[in-house]
Amino acid sequence: MLTRIIGILSGKGGVGKTTTAINLGASTLDFGREVIVVDGDLGTSNLALQLGLVHFPATIQDLLKGDVDLFHAIYIHESGLRIIPASISLRYLEAESEKLRDLFTRLNSMVFVDSPPGLDRQVLSIMEACDEALIVTNPNISAVTDALKTVSVARDMGKKITGVVVNRYEGGKFDLSLEEISEMFEEEILGVVPESKDVKKSQFLRTPLVKLSPLSPVSLAYKEIAAKILGVDYRKPRFAFLRRLVRF
Repeated sequence: MLTRIIGILSGKGGVGKTTTAINLGASTLDFGREVIVVDGDLGTSNLALQLGLVHFPATIQDLLKGDVDLFHAIYIHESGLRIIPASISLRYLEAESEKLRDLFTRLNSMVFVDSPPGLDRQVLSIMEACDEALIVTNPNISAVTDALKTVSVARDMGKKITGVVVNRYEGGKFDLSLEEISEMFEEEILGVVPESKDVKKSQFLRTPLVKLSPLSPVSLAYKEIAAKILGVDYRKPRFAFLRRLVRF
């Protein structure tokens, strides 16, 4: 298949990019597509740790330096999700966009790149190396403002904006409404992921929530988003609401 490279971007830290990358990757796998999730955060990496991977001799940094073959840096989680981790070492914090692009293209699959927050050189290199930008934000003015800056830079680079994911949405009176967020971005809200304690449990158990609890509202939201990205039909299971009547 042709490689499709989507950067998971935000502008602000702590909005849920890593959780989004993991669960979109796992959802894509459920749809029968080849997928790899890459940790593009060379400074504060935690993708592998969220999946319980604590020992990884080969990393994206090793690939970029040409020290290892691609095969040795791809790890398979027990859920079947393939990932390329980043080192927790601070010795190799930047990468040229050309090298990143070459690496991503060689993966020959759907690629989700978990990007660092902000708009520093590292983020710009990752953005340049990706085909598309998927924007993750929270429903507050600070997160949305930072995400808007990211969208502006991505547009200037000529990147396709895949859409906006509003994460940790509660719909409270102190949240921005979905209509307000959509108007500010002038982009499609691709999906809305509700606030849920299920996410913390999945992180504690080091398993993608879409695998751990496939009928949870968060899992269903990620599956809908993945389906839109892939262009496949998806309908929520009719009995999904029963999940709310039993304990997770």
